Parts: sequence; C-alpha cells; structure tokens
Amino acid sequence: MDLNRSFQYTHDGRTIQFTATYNLQLHNFSIVEDGCSPYTLSYHPTTKSWTTSSGSEPSIPIATLADLVQRNFGVFV
Repeated sequence: MDLNRSFQYTHDGRTIQFTATYNLQLHNFSIVEDGCSPYTLSYHPTTKSWTTSSGSEPSIPIATLADLVQRNFGVFV
C-alpha cells in the first residue's frame, strides 16, 4: 500500500509542490511543501475540522490543502 502522494497546486500565480505521507499509527498526514520543513495535517472527527501543527504553516488555506490531500488519496471525510 502506497501511503505517499505528490501533487502540485498553483496559488496566487505560484506553483507549489506538495508531498503528503499518511501515518497509519497516528492517522494524520505529514505535509512537505517545496522540500521545506514538514508539518502535520490532522482531521478531528468530533468537530469535523482540519488543523495543522508541528512546524510551519501551510502557504494555502487549510480547507484547500485538506481537499487536495483527500482528492489525491481518493478518500473523503
């Protein structure tokens, strides 16, 4: 099973390369933008919201990032 996805997104005229890795133990995603420091993207089912932690902030809105990750993994919550 491949738990890694790479994709691009253009935001404000800038193309950003993303790498997302799903963590089976913690059920979250490690996100790397343009090869920089990773941060964590997590879904909270009780509040039905997405948040980031553990590093830099995403350069795009969290809702957009969550949508891109879900589309690339083919799973939606």
